[in-house]
Amino acid sequence: MLDDFDVKDGWTLLNDYTIERSQMENGRRSHMLTCVPSQIRATLSDFRCNMSVAWAERHRRNRFKSDLEGNVLPSGNEDSQKGPFEQRPTVSAKATFQDRVTVFSIENGREFELENPVELHISSIPAGLVGGKHSATFMDGNEFSGIKARKLPDNGLMEDEPGRLWVNGDGSAELHLCLDEDVFHDAFWQIAANLNRLHSVVMDVTVELFIDEMEAALNEGDFPYHYGILKNHTSVVVATAARLDDLRLSFRPESSQTTEIKEPDTVNVDDVAGNPDPTPTDRFREEQLSAIRHTNRLLTWTVVGLAALSVILLFSR
Repeated sequence: MLDDFDVKDGWTLLNDYTIERSQMENGRRSHMLTCVPSQIRATLSDFRCNMSVAWAERHRRNRFKSDLEGNVLPSGNEDSQKGPFEQRPTVSAKATFQDRVTVFSIENGREFELENPVELHISSIPAGLVGGKHSATFMDGNEFSGIKARKLPDNGLMEDEPGRLWVNGDGSAELHLCLDEDVFHDAFWQIAANLNRLHSVVMDVTVELFIDEMEAALNEGDFPYHYGILKNHTSVVVATAARLDDLRLSFRPESSQTTEIKEPDTVNVDDVAGNPDPTPTDRFREEQLSAIRHTNRLLTWTVVGLAALSVILLFSR
């Protein structure tokens, strides 16, 4: 795998989305790193459904006016300013990227690696905002990378995309994604109702990332890609646009109806001892004992008879 983010010599930043290297030999065009929509697959764990309640007007700033005595003067629109409480459901999870992401700068080259897992948050947003200005996909990114690498627009291809991947200076990261309100709320309650049956979750997310043109051209998808996020030398936290493309959840089947297990009837030990139910073995043993007793009686009477006969014969002489 190419590791071009370690090398900074000859880099020229054309704009925030295009880096040009020194002119190549034989007059060919410059070698480029371009920041394009790139699709990353992630496996999710520790899936959670969260709910909070917030007053809608908690951040509004009222510009109060008062008289000379310090009394607040009525504005006439107090009632209209009273906002409702709002429910704010969110979905959270740990996301493990299958690709490698390096944070780099023009001055130093490689700064640090993004660490897995990433803290994922999914929330709702009014319909029509996801996709930003251009609704650019990773297929559009292919038109500006690899052998087609060229200078990108000054605002990139994912301009006004509401989702963000935030990376801290220690490599930890948070991925904030958005879904249309109606889609999000339906999905949220279905997931919350079946959370205990959740088996696996896989997500495809499009993130605006730098990729070396050779990396993009030679990697056929069998190996993890190596992406980069450009860091301003004065910033501590870096961010780039991100969008949820696909979320696939697998649930375990509902368990079959549980068979009722009844407790055994109470058994009186004395009743069992006094009135046992004979088994075939018990009956056979009883028959054998009866036969032995009968044989013993016959032998006893035979011995007694022989003894009496001996006495009679002795006195008759």
